[in-house]
Formats: sequence, C-alpha cells, structure tokens
Amino acid sequence: MTSMAHEEMHRDHVAWRSDDSQWREDLRAWQEELQRAREQIAAVQGALDEHVKTLETHGGAVRAYEQEFAAHEHEVAEYERGETGEKLPALAVAHQKEAEAHIRLRAVHEQLKRHHHTVMAYWNLLRKALAE
Repeated sequence: MTSMAHEEMHRDHVAWRSDDSQWREDLRAWQEELQRAREQIAAVQGALDEHVKTLETHGGAVRAYEQEFAAHEHEVAEYERGETGEKLPALAVAHQKEAEAHIRLRAVHEQLKRHHHTVMAYWNLLRKALAE
C-alpha cells in the first residue's frame, strides 16, 4: 500500500466518522421530536373532537334557521293565496331580526368553512408525509 493510498483512506475515515457523528445527532434529535409529537396526539385528537362538536352545533343552528325561514315563508305564501296571514304582521316586524340572524349565520359559516378547509389541508399533508 502506498503512503498516498494510506493518507487517502485515513482522510476518508475521518470524513466518514464526522458523517456518522452527525447522523447519530440527527437521529437523537428526530427521536426526541417524534416523542414530543406522539405525546401531542391526544391534544390533536381533542381538537378534532372539538371540531366535530362545533360542526354539530353549527348543523343544529342551520336546521333551526331553516325551520324559522320555512315558517316565515309559509305565512307569506298563505297571505299570497288570500288567506288571513294572521302571523304575517308580527313576522314583518321580525323580518329585520331575521335578516340580522342570517348575516350572523353566514359569517359563522364562512369562518367555520375556512377553519375546516385549513384543518383538512394540514391533515392531508400530514397523512401524505407519514405515508411516504
């Protein structure tokens, strides 16, 4: 073996040892990060459970809105068919509150939509990253 080959091999070994040391440090750091992530899974599950409850609550609000809207529309239709429309004057007064409720429900829905799309986009990124 020539001295040049010996020196070259020694340089390779020093460089490889450096790589090995970096790999071990990377692995240690990644294992710690992964352990913290695993510990946070319960918090993520809790946040998803809360999101489910929020969607259920919003669904109930939408159904209640639909019923109120249908009742109002039914009274208007009765009046237009020539019936007394006894409740129509009270509903006409309440129409402004109905409009305000509609605006609030629309704003809540749009906020919930943006939040849901964000959650699902990040979820899909995480799911795809873990599948790789």
